[in-house]
Amino acid sequence: TITDGGTVTDSSGVTTRRIYINTTPSGAKVLINGGYIGEWTPCNVDLPKGYYVISIQKSGYLSKDYSVYVGSIILQGDAAIIQARNEGLI
Repeated sequence: TITDGGTVTDSSGVTTRRIYINTTPSGAKVLINGGYIGEWTPCNVDLPKGYYVISIQKSGYLSKDYSVYVGSIILQGDAAIIQARNEGLI
């Protein structure tokens, strides 16, 4: 599952959204836009506004891709794609 973990501001003043990613079973590899980010589930990932494809991979299981829009809210699936298109992100 992917859930909204709220807004995070780092020490340099950059504001991101925290995304909580969890799987059953745990220990799945997390990729964002095809790149491994060094995280395994469960984990928190801080992302700036944008459109992302979050992939979850675990040996012995089918991989799963999630379309995610990060903005003032978090959207997934078709809603994420529509919002990202409306904002010219994809």
